[in-house]
Amino acid sequence: MKRTLTVLARLAPSAFQSPPADREKRATGRGAPVRSGWFHLLASGTWRVYCVAAVFLTALAVAAPAHADPTFWFTKLENQGRYIQIAHHGPITITGTHQPAPPNQYWNTPVNFGETAGAGGDNLQITGSSQHIVPVCTGEAPKGGVFPYSLTFSSPPLGVTQKLAAGHTLHPGPPNHKDMFIAVAAVGSVTAGQIQNYIYLSIGRHDPPGCQAAEGMLTPDTPEPGPGPGPGPPYGSTALIYDELDDSIAMGIAVPGIDLAGLQEAYIGRISDGQVILDLLDPVAVPEAEWHDADGLGVAGFIDGAIFPDLYVPDLLGDNTFLRIVHDSLPGPSFAISGDLRITEAPLIPEPATWLLLSVGALALLARSAWRRRRAG
Repeated sequence: MKRTLTVLARLAPSAFQSPPADREKRATGRGAPVRSGWFHLLASGTWRVYCVAAVFLTALAVAAPAHADPTFWFTKLENQGRYIQIAHHGPITITGTHQPAPPNQYWNTPVNFGETAGAGGDNLQITGSSQHIVPVCTGEAPKGGVFPYSLTFSSPPLGVTQKLAAGHTLHPGPPNHKDMFIAVAAVGSVTAGQIQNYIYLSIGRHDPPGCQAAEGMLTPDTPEPGPGPGPGPPYGSTALIYDELDDSIAMGIAVPGIDLAGLQEAYIGRISDGQVILDLLDPVAVPEAEWHDADGLGVAGFIDGAIFPDLYVPDLLGDNTFLRIVHDSLPGPSFAISGDLRITEAPLIPEPATWLLLSVGALALLARSAWRRRRAG
């Protein structure tokens, strides 16, 4: 299976790597880049966009965090048409900031993780922005609009708290296209006010006709789950963007506290009857899946270009699907966490110049209204 080969490639790179000129480069927020073999977007080796093809999801080097924290992991994969980036963090024990420098060849996606540890409670503020910085289609502008977001957690309550931001921006043409984005973060607390671990995902996609963004928070299947596999409670987060042109999805999955070796199942199912729709560990059904061990902090799944079965698209768009993860260290008897996938609104994010024009227009209308009232009085 793909997840097994990923581990073996790290142990014996020469056995699985493609030729040096064609290797995909990946790196995390810690240590040197790790090289691996081919990463195909589709089983055929190509990925259809509305107007052009992009062949490989290529990740470049990522710089180390701003302060030396061994409990931080970050990886981004990107190509001309989309990106997926995921972060894992253990307990917040010191006040500081992580500012990973992700590869920004196609998408500029700076993100800052501001952490505050204190007797009064832990705080986490994630601020970032995403922008498509290459033209893909003929006549397209060099850059699309900027999607800014901020996710803040202050002295979180016991359990799991998840927050998200989603939106789309205009990528001017002609023809005019759009870029869609979603960012999700969750924190786990076994003691109220303290953050035992947190996870973060961000996804961007260019020009997906009829696109939809969805997210989900994974919690234990059993009513009384017991302790989690890591320092926090058992949980996970996921986000995806669906493209109706070819029924493909770009999806990120983060589960803290587990390792890759114990991962038994990961699939999207139908809520109404439990039917398995897409097995995310099947290298035939999902040849593009990349599963990573996050340096002992958890597991990260990069599902890029997977084709969602056409028969079940109404279920996905109708909030009738769920994601389930089964791992041998999760609480029994089911050893699983799962969560419903919910379509979320992704409104248009106007550019600053547009906001200025809207503000000027609103002020002009107010002034005209006041002038009319004075004249009538």
